[in-house]
Amino acid sequence: MARIVLEGELLEPEAPKVLGRLAIDFPIEDWKARNPHQFRHDNPNSAELTVTTGDVLMSEYSPTEALLKQLTGDGYRVDGPLYELRPLRSLAKRLDMTMRFMAGHARQMVDHFDHDHRRIERFEGAKRPGRG
Repeated sequence: MARIVLEGELLEPEAPKVLGRLAIDFPIEDWKARNPHQFRHDNPNSAELTVTTGDVLMSEYSPTEALLKQLTGDGYRVDGPLYELRPLRSLAKRLDMTMRFMAGHARQMVDHFDHDHRRIERFEGAKRPGRG
């Protein structure tokens, strides 16, 4: 039986048809679920998420790389963004290691200075700095 639309009849709106839509879905919840120890909420009553550089560097799962790999698998040529992303991650890791190395040396220097200062104070008659 054929359906005939009468003039002025109210029809249900059709869902919009999206042609060529890719099945791409990378919500933040997935990234958090794969790396739960690396994400925190500073305020438990807020949805605002804190992600540090260290969190990103320590994350073994990269949604950006996963997206680019999916696009590659679907026939898209996205090797440019992939080659840009990998060196940036590598550079960030080296910078993070350098900063940690420098912080460790600064802490060690302060500890040695404090130890040497206490050693000088043990000697009787040693003048304390600033006490003339």
